[in-house]
Amino acid sequence: MFKPNCTLPPPNTNFVASPSTRGTLSILWNCLSIIILCTWNIQHLNIPARRPYYNSTGVKHGWFVSAWWGFLDMRTTLWWMILTIVAPEYIMGRAISERFAAASSLMTLKSRFGDEMEMVHAYVMNMGGYFLDFSEVGFFGALTALQLLRAKDFQLFKLLPPVSSQHLESMTNTDFLAKLIAVTQVIWLMIQLLVRHQNGILSSQMEIATLAFAACSIVTYVIHWDRPRGITTRYEIKATKAPKEDQILALATF
Repeated sequence: MFKPNCTLPPPNTNFVASPSTRGTLSILWNCLSIIILCTWNIQHLNIPARRPYYNSTGVKHGWFVSAWWGFLDMRTTLWWMILTIVAPEYIMGRAISERFAAASSLMTLKSRFGDEMEMVHAYVMNMGGYFLDFSEVGFFGALTALQLLRAKDFQLFKLLPPVSSQHLESMTNTDFLAKLIAVTQVIWLMIQLLVRHQNGILSSQMEIATLAFAACSIVTYVIHWDRPRGITTRYEIKATKAPKEDQILALATF
């Protein structure tokens, strides 16, 4: 272990420049902060499962049950963070497929439900934001955009709930400051590596790996630019009739 020997500045010194050498902990902290910021803000997960806020007697659950549900939702986020660190290209590919899925159904949604349908509607549908309520048969189900179009063909419902794109966008829980900090750190790391390369100074393998990881994250940021994040509200579609068995199978396999 190498310990640099630095002298103390003279009295009444107002500014002390940083040492010309970099420590292992400074490199480690710089890389880990970029990875943590990227993996946390890159997550655009589906709407979590519905939680029964009241028990069978109509009494609201206590803080322990609510805390447990919060832990389960946080566990899902942590799992995706780990997967992002292990395979960031998978998250980028998933973002591309989600965008293609939303874009491919948008034109049909406009033709069937009106021009007020936007990309955010298709995203929210595929995230599980719309559910078809069959109260008379005792169940409901969240449907994707293509499944809702198929259910419309089966005449299982008449109209979608009147939810504007502005309303959906206002519910998005996106921390733009955290994203800005992450992108700023990535740009600063890129500048440092370029300057060190031009001056013939070696860079650590962790810094190069972090830059490659951050590149995938930035591409994923761009792909998910208009995808909602952090929405927990679902919108009910009242069914006009109970589905037949073959219609349920068609929806489940579509």
